[in-house]
Amino acid sequence: VNGKIETTVDQINALAVSIAEMNEKIVTARGSASTAPPNDLYDKRDELVRQLSEYVDVDVLKVDDTYNISIGDGQPLVLKYDAARLEATPGLQDPFRMGVRYVSKTETAEITDAFNGGSLKGLINFRNEALSLAINSLGRIAVAFTEETNATHKLGIDLEGRFGNDFFQDLNKPELTRQRVFAFQTNSLPNDNLFTVNFADSSELTTSDYILNVPGPENSRYEIIRKDDGEVVTAGALTNDYPQSYFFDGLELVLEAGTFSQGDSFTISPLRNVA
Repeated sequence: VNGKIETTVDQINALAVSIAEMNEKIVTARGSASTAPPNDLYDKRDELVRQLSEYVDVDVLKVDDTYNISIGDGQPLVLKYDAARLEATPGLQDPFRMGVRYVSKTETAEITDAFNGGSLKGLINFRNEALSLAINSLGRIAVAFTEETNATHKLGIDLEGRFGNDFFQDLNKPELTRQRVFAFQTNSLPNDNLFTVNFADSSELTTSDYILNVPGPENSRYEIIRKDDGEVVTAGALTNDYPQSYFFDGLELVLEAGTFSQGDSFTISPLRNVA
């Protein structure tokens, strides 16, 4: 999906440039009020706008013989002869999921969630909803299967009387548990937090990701929100004593080190890379 988002953004940028160039060609062709309308150029520009509208929802404003085109929350993609651009960049909430940034001569804005239609919106929705659910569902099955298989394997005894070991790798190994929390790019520096996420009870796992917020006042409180339904699953006081453990939905979140500031947020994705 990340690759398709990047490709779609490139196509949007190419069409925006072509529309801006077509605006200039039309104005040049018109020359004066007595010049016959360049209908072929009008048709070509309309076709470019139609193609653009397949990728992203657009608002078109005709100014004299030019089209000004806005997208998202009203960001101008084409203004007369100039075209802004979109960039596919690591998401603000998750560096492993591409977001969309708007860049013009005067403005830079994160607009991943600002689209109301088009194939780009469809890709983002598919990733955030259907694909995320499928990956997490598979991950939940993998956790339960791994735990059951390892537990059974440890009950076995070989010919020398030794009990068995894990058949699959332990999913609570530190090198795995430290890969399940991602800091928002908007967090305050030094952004030095160290987390682990352990599977405490596979029977209680959900298929959701979570958001850890530090809502304030200052850095005294935390809350963990289940993304699927927006419910706060646990909340309380933050202290400077480490490690701190919080249990919810079959998970153990351990805060091992770092500093927090009011407004900091973190994405918790325990199941994404399990299967």
